Amino acid sequence: MMIDYMLRMKHWQVFLLITAPAIFVSLLVLVNSYAFILFPAAYLLSQLTIMFWVYSVFSGLNDKLPLGSEIDLTAFRAMYLVPMVCLGILFLAMLFSVIYSNSGGDFAPGFSLPNGFGYIILAVCVFSFVSWIQGVRIAAKTIKSIERQSGLSFGEYSGEFIFIMMFGIGLWVLQPRINRIMEGDYDPQPEPLNRLL
Repeated sequence: MMIDYMLRMKHWQVFLLITAPAIFVSLLVLVNSYAFILFPAAYLLSQLTIMFWVYSVFSGLNDKLPLGSEIDLTAFRAMYLVPMVCLGILFLAMLFSVIYSNSGGDFAPGFSLPNGFGYIILAVCVFSFVSWIQGVRIAAKTIKSIERQSGLSFGEYSGEFIFIMMFGIGLWVLQPRINRIMEGDYDPQPEPLNRLL
C-alpha cells in the first residue's frame, strides 16, 4: 500500500521525492528558457507530496495508537481533501497566469470573475489552511502518542508540530522515528510518575 511505503521510506528518499520536481525544472530551465512554465507543476507535486506524507502519518499510524486514543478518520480524511483541492485550484490559477502573461494579454479578452468570487476563494483558502494545521497537529500527536503510549496535551507534542511545520528540517528528525515505529523497534516511554499522581 502506498501509505505504508511512504512511512517506510528513509528521510533522504522522502526529501528527494519532494525536491526532485523543482530541481528537474530548474535544470530544464538552464537548457530551455520556456521550461519555466513547468514551475507550477513542480510546486504542485512538491506540495502534494508533503501533504500525502502528513496524511500517511496520521492515517497509517492510527492503528498503532494506544487503546482509547484512536482517531475516527472518516470525517477528518474528507476535511483533509480540502487543502488538496485548494492546491489544485491554485495550480490552475498559476498555470493560467503563466499562459496569460505569455500570450501578450490576448488569452481571454473580456473575461472577468463574478463579483464576490474572491471572497469565496478566500473562505475556501482559510478553511484549507485550518484543515492543514489540523492535519499537522494530528500527525504530530500521533507520532508522540505512539512513542509515549498515552494521550497527550499540545505542549507535549508541540516540538513534533513545529518540526512538521518546518518540513525541510523536521523531516530529517521525524522520519527516522517513524521508521522505528513502523519496524516496531521503538521503546515506549512510560508517562512520568508525577503525571500519574
